[in-house]
Amino acid sequence: MAHYSYKDCCYDIDYPKFQELIAKFEEAGNECDHDSNYDGDYWLIAAMWINELRETVKAKEVRIAELESAVKASMDDRDYLLGLASKHRDELEAENARLRQDAERWNAFLNCGRIKLQGFAGVNTKPGDLSHNDIGYVHFGGEFWTNTVEEKYYNAEAKAKAQEVLIAFADGAIKTAQLANTKE
Repeated sequence: MAHYSYKDCCYDIDYPKFQELIAKFEEAGNECDHDSNYDGDYWLIAAMWINELRETVKAKEVRIAELESAVKASMDDRDYLLGLASKHRDELEAENARLRQDAERWNAFLNCGRIKLQGFAGVNTKPGDLSHNDIGYVHFGGEFWTNTVEEKYYNAEAKAKAQEVLIAFADGAIKTAQLANTKE
């Protein structure tokens, strides 16, 4: 049985590899007589081949462990990034909802059924520009109705003027806040 085991090993080696193993065997000071007797030549060559296979398997196991570690690290990074993205997505969705609500409120305010201005100051400059406004602030007073009330002196032109004043007031309020922040 042992006789056939080493032969089976040697005969399973592809020929160029078998020749390479014989060369290594002979470089080590041995002489390979290529016979099939039990003198040990093919036993040693089979053992050399098995050792090389073991080293190859060990190297591949090390590489597999490295790759598994890299994959695990990548998955951990992926999970971390997905968690971070989810957190930021939730924050952005909440911020977007808040901004949408602010925009809806502003549009509702600007598009009230009736806006009656009672007076304003500082808003007759360029919208958002306080550089020519010597009072340093903007002001308006007014009345707002969600429905349109028939009135002899109220029309679309009056509403457009009121909207213009409100937009200029909002731009002036932004500019005032920016100026206040730069002084701090």
